[in-house]
Order: sequence, then structure tokens, then C-alpha cells
Amino acid sequence: MKFMKKWPYLKQNIKLEQIEMKKDIEHKAKQLSSHALHMMQKSKMLQEVKENLEESIKKAKQENKPELRKISRLIDQNLKTEKEWELFKMYFEQVNNNFYSKLKSHNYELSQTDIRMCSLIKLGLNLKETASVLNVAPNTVKNARYRVKQKLGLGSDDSLSEFIEGL
Repeated sequence: MKFMKKWPYLKQNIKLEQIEMKKDIEHKAKQLSSHALHMMQKSKMLQEVKENLEESIKKAKQENKPELRKISRLIDQNLKTEKEWELFKMYFEQVNNNFYSKLKSHNYELSQTDIRMCSLIKLGLNLKETASVLNVAPNTVKNARYRVKQKLGLGSDDSLSEFIEGL
């Protein structure tokens, strides 16, 4: 009989916990989206700076070119930073539990680039957005998606996006 009296309170506590968990997941999803957007904006801005710098190198005096090329290499290093991807991976895994292990279970030989591609597809980024985040040309993304599709054993009629969404 005591249990029956406590039942409404237990039920209410479970609902409150579910609401809190849902809010936590929504918060982490927003963090993840924000981080992906930040990575995309940073890549785009650095790419524009690099393009302007390359034009300046062409016009610069010979004695200034080595210093300008040094700055260009520094930009390249920042475009390929791993720290941001590790942070992204942490947020992503919190929102999408076991995504990476499920993905690896389909083909354990997927490269880091393949896994990043799948993560960005899971986020719903289109071809141009993915290219911007990865700092590559849209054709490169298209080719990479095709290779991932092959590695996962999907047929030509199968949708990579649907497959990834189902994980």
C-alpha cells in the first residue's frame, strides 16, 4: 500500500528527469551546431585571408616574399587544426551516442576523413557547407561521399544520408 501512495511522486520524478535529459540533449545539440558553424566561419575567413595574401605575395618585393609565405603557411596550419575536431567529436558523441562505434562496426577501416564526412552528413550539412568546414572544394566532398558510400557497402540506389541518419 505504501508503494501505491508513492507512485504519483515517482512518476512525477521520472517525468522531471526526462525533461531535464531532453533539455541537456538540446543544449548539447545547440553547442554542436554552434561549434560546426564556428569552424565553417573560421575556415571561410582564413581561406579569404589566404587568397588575399597570395595576391599580395605576387605583387610584393622579392625581399618581403619569404615573410609573407611564412604567414601563408601559418594560415594553412590553422586551417587543418585537430583540436577543434576533437572538441567537435566530443560534443557530437554526447548528442549522438555511440555513432562512431556504430559507424566503425560497418567498416572498421574508415579513415578519420571518412568519419568526419559522416559526422557532417549526420548534422545535415549540405555539400557546400561541408566543403567550407573541411576547407576543400565541393567536388572533393562529392568524391569523398562516393568513396564513403563504397566503403560502407551501399549500392548506387542507396542514400548515404539516410543510412547515416539511421545509425
